[in-house]
Amino acid sequence: MLKELKEKLDNLPENYAKDIDIVALKALCTVPETEEIVAHVKELVEKLEAKYANDDEIKNLIPKDEMTLEKLVGLLEGKYSTNIDFITLKAMMNLEDSIEKERAVKTYLKKINTEDEDIKKYFENKRKSNKNLDMVFVKGGEYSPSFISSVTKKKVFNINVCRYLTTQDTYEKIMGKNPSNFKNAKKPVENVSWWDALEYCNRLSEKEYLEPVYNIDENGDLKINQLDGEVVYPDLADFEKTEGYRLPTELEWEWFARGGQNAIQDGTFNEKYAGNDNIDKVAWHQGNSNNTTQIVGAKAPNSLNIFDCSGNIWEWCFDTGRQGGSVISGFLASMATGMGSGHHPQKKLDSMENLYIYEKDKNSRIVCGGSYTSKTFNNSSDGYWNYCEVGYRGRETVNAYKPDNFICGFRVVRTANPKY
Repeated sequence: MLKELKEKLDNLPENYAKDIDIVALKALCTVPETEEIVAHVKELVEKLEAKYANDDEIKNLIPKDEMTLEKLVGLLEGKYSTNIDFITLKAMMNLEDSIEKERAVKTYLKKINTEDEDIKKYFENKRKSNKNLDMVFVKGGEYSPSFISSVTKKKVFNINVCRYLTTQDTYEKIMGKNPSNFKNAKKPVENVSWWDALEYCNRLSEKEYLEPVYNIDENGDLKINQLDGEVVYPDLADFEKTEGYRLPTELEWEWFARGGQNAIQDGTFNEKYAGNDNIDKVAWHQGNSNNTTQIVGAKAPNSLNIFDCSGNIWEWCFDTGRQGGSVISGFLASMATGMGSGHHPQKKLDSMENLYIYEKDKNSRIVCGGSYTSKTFNNSSDGYWNYCEVGYRGRETVNAYKPDNFICGFRVVRTANPKY
């Protein structure tokens, strides 16, 4: 395998020559082929495939041993031929491909045996083949959020964050529609409600054979799926026990927007905007946007290489709004004293153990980052604040559709090391 891989690496275009991972791969291809070396090579190739997600030159470095459903059924035949769930699975083989079929296949395979190595390999291959987002690993840490009135430090666990805002082409691929006003495949999707964002997260999770985070019944009541099998009310959820895609909590959003541990180490954590003190370097705002959203990733990223956390489009967070009203109308300076309710005794976000606030009776949610309409000066008498600053917040109604104000979009995250 290493000899063939070395030939492919040598034939890559010159622009890859200085990539440190490719240099490392070439070096590994010159040593004896052991199990340990091959495992390390595969890890580096996976890293390159994530880095160059849309590059066919990289995708085909190592031939994929694809586990198709047909191949899996053949392998399972000898082990589960009398299993009623396996028999049902076989009966579904001739059905036309659809999301309903995928859901049913996943359900029956889990019923057969979640610890079966062939089934586990099938799930893993499905996740890799369907993966189409550029996710960044964000190491957890501890910090004092700007939106908390006390000096309490909060802990953030490891998460994976989408490098870009959810784009219109990605949204349409999953949802089958594009509600945006400013049509362009690579611009952020907008004119989406908080509920739309949750539905997108669930459908994307299903497509990648991940356990969806949100459990929404026919009455529109929300619960959270925990990996230990529990289904809990939102104010009782432990998002470290979730697997699929979801919206970030407000605490998580500020952590990755500021640059997390990377920014703490290089002394840039408290910069005014996400990645710089100069707004024009990192954000699309009223002064430079021409009153429209812009293609994602066109401005400089922050220290985690995440784009557009300041400006372009407001980003939905999971947390409920905690200060009267339900529209973006000023800096929420006192919202840190908001109390949680819903199905749980009231709790303050100020306390160390609470990582978000969800109040069932609230009809607004936190939005962060500002947008292409945001002004770049603070003037409380004029009613405007510099929303693009990382420390500023807004709130918007969960079903916000504004015909003349297309300002809400989102990016997705996932728990990096889920607790089972």
